[in-house]
Amino acid sequence: AAVLALAVAALSRPPFDAYVPRQVNLLHVDDGEDARVFVSPRAVLPVEFRREAGLGEGYGPMLPWGASAIPGPKAPRLPSPLVHAEVAEAGPGHRHVRLRVQSARDARETVLVVPGTVDPGGMRVNGMALDPPLRSAGAPAWRQVRVVGREPDGVLFEFDLPVGETTLYAFDRDSGLAPELDPVRRSRDAIGVPVGDGDASLAFRRIEIR
Repeated sequence: AAVLALAVAALSRPPFDAYVPRQVNLLHVDDGEDARVFVSPRAVLPVEFRREAGLGEGYGPMLPWGASAIPGPKAPRLPSPLVHAEVAEAGPGHRHVRLRVQSARDARETVLVVPGTVDPGGMRVNGMALDPPLRSAGAPAWRQVRVVGREPDGVLFEFDLPVGETTLYAFDRDSGLAPELDPVRRSRDAIGVPVGDGDASLAFRRIEIR
């Protein structure tokens, strides 16, 4: 009887409440042309919240290197990272790239996204070699090289690329949201809480190496 009573209580209790809140992150993303709020939930969102926050019907691309989330309303523009590139021949069929990425808003993280074919063993960040990556069955489509800490003079990434056009992405990331997005944040706070890396703003720039 006691087991049955516990089972009935578990079935009757709502899946999320003040003791078991939904896990929902808000992301303010600027792609260099437009800015928008994206919602990254780990649970089904209430219809009322979706309507109040102005969310789309389903998931959509958030970042060109693969991340997706639910698109929301337009957001204030963020300044794109500043990028300076130097490209030099490095032997037959290869080029050596020196890329300095500087956050225009003094963000806490600076990240370079390179194709998975780039050898991480040959990369340098501010002159220092990277830690060896974990072994895997094959190269991922993209690799992210992340530097945590505010860098007033930017971060210098060095690596080799094959000859030909290559697309890279540089972005900066900071915790929290702009005050203009408080209405969306309050709506989320009524139905869930941030989790993991939490709410954040992210501005990225597409880089073409030719």
